Amino acid sequence: MTLPPGFSELMNEATTASPRLGAPGVYFTSGLPIGALAPEAMDVAAFVGVTARGPAWEVTSDPDVEEGEPFRARSVAVPVTSWDDYVELFGGFEGPGLLPYAVSAYFAQGGALAYVVRVVAWQRCRPVPDLTPPGCTELRIGPEEAQRGAQSSGWLRVAARNEGTWGNHLSMSVRFTRRRLTDISARVDSAEELKLPPGALVTPGATLVLTAPSPDRQADPMNLAPARTEYRTVDEIQRRPHLDMPGSDLSVVLEPPVDLTVAMTVDVVEADVVVTDLGDPDRPRVETLRAVGFDERHPRFVKRVIGEESRLIQFVSIENTQLGDAVRRGRVSSELEQPGVDLWDSLVPEDVFQVRGASRTTESRFQWNEPEAHAGVGAITLIDDVASIVVPDLYAPWARLAPPTVTETDTRPPTFARCTPPDSPQPPPPASPPGLRLDPTDPVDRAHILTLQQALVSWAEAAQRVVLLDVPPGLTMGQVLAWRAQLDSGFAAAYHPWLRTPAPPSTVRPVPPSAVAAGVIARSERAYGIARGPANEIGVSIVDVETAVSPADHTTLHRLGVNVFLVDIDGIRLTAARTLSSDAQWRQLSVRRLLLSIERACRARLAWAVFEPNDSRLRDALRRQLDSMLHALFEQGSFAGSTADESWFVHIAEPDDSKAQVDAARVIVEIGVAPAEPLEFIIVQVALQPEGDIKVALRSGAGVGVGA
Repeated sequence: MTLPPGFSELMNEATTASPRLGAPGVYFTSGLPIGALAPEAMDVAAFVGVTARGPAWEVTSDPDVEEGEPFRARSVAVPVTSWDDYVELFGGFEGPGLLPYAVSAYFAQGGALAYVVRVVAWQRCRPVPDLTPPGCTELRIGPEEAQRGAQSSGWLRVAARNEGTWGNHLSMSVRFTRRRLTDISARVDSAEELKLPPGALVTPGATLVLTAPSPDRQADPMNLAPARTEYRTVDEIQRRPHLDMPGSDLSVVLEPPVDLTVAMTVDVVEADVVVTDLGDPDRPRVETLRAVGFDERHPRFVKRVIGEESRLIQFVSIENTQLGDAVRRGRVSSELEQPGVDLWDSLVPEDVFQVRGASRTTESRFQWNEPEAHAGVGAITLIDDVASIVVPDLYAPWARLAPPTVTETDTRPPTFARCTPPDSPQPPPPASPPGLRLDPTDPVDRAHILTLQQALVSWAEAAQRVVLLDVPPGLTMGQVLAWRAQLDSGFAAAYHPWLRTPAPPSTVRPVPPSAVAAGVIARSERAYGIARGPANEIGVSIVDVETAVSPADHTTLHRLGVNVFLVDIDGIRLTAARTLSSDAQWRQLSVRRLLLSIERACRARLAWAVFEPNDSRLRDALRRQLDSMLHALFEQGSFAGSTADESWFVHIAEPDDSKAQVDAARVIVEIGVAPAEPLEFIIVQVALQPEGDIKVALRSGAGVGVGA
C-alpha cells in the first residue's frame, strides 16, 4: 500500500488536535497519546554551602507548612546553568566558604545544570514575612525633607534581598512620569466620578494627578497664581453605556472624592524603580522595574513586583501620605538607613545539615519548629531533578586549608634605576566561619566530622540521592582506612585527596574532590550515557593534589571503594567510580545511578496508569512502555546480557495470579535487570616463544586478576 504524501504528518496532527467539525455526523480521532518512557537524566548535581550573598529567608508557601500560609524559608535551591549564572546570584569568590570554588570546578568539568543552596545561620526569633530578616541592609526612599526628618519613616522602605554586607552597595531611585488622560471641558455631573474615553489606559490603583488653574488665573490668563494640584487613587472603573447614542464611557471612582472643575487636567502617574548594585566593579547589577503602582489594587503593585521580579531588594513598607511629595519632585533616591551584616560567624554544622544530637554546643537550636525541607540540605528534597549531592561546607578543615598567602613579585629592574612601587597585595580571603572549623587531625573533631557525614549518608539513602563525600584532608593512610571502615552505603561515593585549582588573586586554593567528581559524572553521562563509569577522566583546571597517593595506597583504597585522583602525565586523573557499599552488587557507582534512573522514570512517567481499568489493555500498554525503555538502555550497553532475554524482564501480574488476587486493587509490575559493570582492568600477557615469536594475550573485566 502506498501512502499519499503528507499522510503521516496529518496523522500525527490528528493525535494531538481535535477534529474540525462540519455537518452532523461521526468523526474519528485518536485517544490521548501516551508519552514514551525514557530513563531519567542523572547529570544534575546540588551544592550546599556558604557564600557571601544569595537567596535566603525567602517568602514562600508549602501546603505541609503553616497550613499553606506564607512563611520565610531559610534555604532554597536555585538552579544555575553556568558559572556566570552563579556569580550573578551568589557573587564570586568572596566570602569564607568553599562553595564558589566547588561550583566553579563543577562547571569547569562540563556540568550543565546545578542547584545551589546557600546556608545561613539559624535565628532564635523566627523571621516572619512582614519583617526584614536580620543582617539585611535597609534603604529609605522619599522626598528630601522627609528623609531628613527625625520622626519620618520615609515614603518607601526596602531592604536587601538577603543578608550580608554586599547590600551596603545598593542604591535605588524612583522615576515618575505623567501621561495625559483627559482635559475636563464639559459639564461636570459628579464630584466623585470621572468620565474618561472608552480607550483611556488606566487601571484600578493607579495614581492620578488632577490639576486645576486657580480662580484668579482663570479670570486673568497672565496671572501667575499657582495651580491647584490634587493626588487621587483610582478606586474602581466601570464601563457605562450612553443612553442616547451608541458607545460607552469609563466611569472612574476616585478615592478620596475630589471637586472636578472645568479646565482641570487629569494625568496618570507612571513610575519606574531602578535598583543598582555597584559592589562589584567588574559586574555592576542594575534592575529596572517598570510601570509599578503604589496601591495594592494596582496590577503591578510595587510590593508584588519587587517580590516577584527583583533579585536585589525586598519590600518593607510604604506610606502613601507622602506620595504626592515624591511625585512632585519627579525623581527620588534612597539613602542608607541600616547597614547589612555578614552573619557567617554564627554558622554551625547543624545549619548546613540538621543533625539533632550531633552538635558540640549545649544550646538547643530547635526552639521553634523549622521545616526540615526548607533548611540546608533539606531544601534538595523538593527538587526531583537532583541526582548527586555535594556539601563542600559541611565543615571547615581550617588546620589544613588555611587561606593562602600571596607571593610578592620582584619588580626591581636589572640595572640601576628608579624602582616602580609594586601593586598593593590583594587581601587574603576571609577566614572560615569559626563555628564550622573542625580539624581532621584531631581525634575529637574527626569523630564529629564522621558523625556529620554518616548523617548525610542516611539522609541520601532516605532521599534516594547519591552523596559525594570527601575524605577529610591531612589524614595518614591508617586514619583514612579507619574513616572508611565507618561508612557502608551504596548511596555514597568517597573521593581522595583534595585538589588545588587556580583562584584569584594569582594563587591556588584547595577544592573538595567531590565537586570535581560531580562535574566528571555530568560530563560522562551526557557524552557516553549513564552506563559508562564516570572515571578515567582528567580534571579540568586542576593543577595539583594536596596529598600524593602512592601506588600501594592507591591499590588499597581502590579495593575499599575510595575513588582516587592521581597525578598523570597529562593532568590530574580520576581513576575510579565506586560506591562505599560492601555489597558487590552495588560496588559500581554506574549501577546505582542506572537503577535510580529507571526507578525515577517509572515513578514520573507511569502516573497515567492510575485509575485506569485493570485489564489486559492496561497491562499490555505498561509492558510496551517498559520494554521500550529497557531496550533503549540495552542498545546503549547498560546491561550485561548479550540478548534482550539475558538482560532484563518485565513481569506484570495477571488477574488469576495468587498475589494479584490478594492485591486486586493494584497492578504489580516486576522489573529485573542485569546491569553491566564498567571495565576496570586490562591484563596484557606477553610471552616469548622458543622460535622467537612474541605471543600477546589480553584479558579484561572488573576485578580480573586482582581479587577486587
